[in-house]
Amino acid sequence: MILLISLIRVCSTCEYKNLYDAVNKAKAYDTVEVIGGEYTVINLIIKKPIVLIGKDSPILDDKKKDEILIVESDDVIIRGFVFKNSAFGFVKDYSALRIRGCKKGCKIEGNTFKDNMWSIYLENSQDVEVRENKIDGGKIKDAATYAGNGIHAWKCENIVIEGNEVIRHRDGIYLEFVKGAKIFGNKIIENAKYGIHIMFSDKVEIYGNILLENGAVAIMYSK
Repeated sequence: MILLISLIRVCSTCEYKNLYDAVNKAKAYDTVEVIGGEYTVINLIIKKPIVLIGKDSPILDDKKKDEILIVESDDVIIRGFVFKNSAFGFVKDYSALRIRGCKKGCKIEGNTFKDNMWSIYLENSQDVEVRENKIDGGKIKDAATYAGNGIHAWKCENIVIEGNEVIRHRDGIYLEFVKGAKIFGNKIIENAKYGIHIMFSDKVEIYGNILLENGAVAIMYSK
């Protein structure tokens, strides 16, 4: 079988001017490259393996409406974007980038997150890599109750969280019902509660992190 892979560009003068049309057009394993600028993106669901590349730091702005990107596929790579302004509220865990049900090959690398309730939310996923992202929740006052976590993993297996900077969320990194994780080389600073918070999780390695001006590491009901 021959697999044809295409490059699809998004910009103000390109054939595709928004990410929705480009993702819908893309076939499995195509690359979608978004060029600079600011794009309104609300609840865009990705259900196929693709590579999303941001060139010149394009901004994906949710306008505080809901979530920004929801990934429901294996083998999705997201790199080089600025995610900002997810919704805030108590109806659901609003996140800038949600990975749901990925079983292999999902990578979140080199992105920036600003003023989101939850920044990165991994849900029921395996073998996800979260590397070299800059995450700023923008909340200190009332963050312990009103903000979400910087990197949040629920019911996941074999995840890697490396080289991220996480500031001004509730917990910097939070794991719940996780089996197998490596958390290393991160800078976790000025979060409202804990830098790293582990609940009901086993086989978690934590090393080489810098934790300042938040609680350090809380390990609860875990092995």
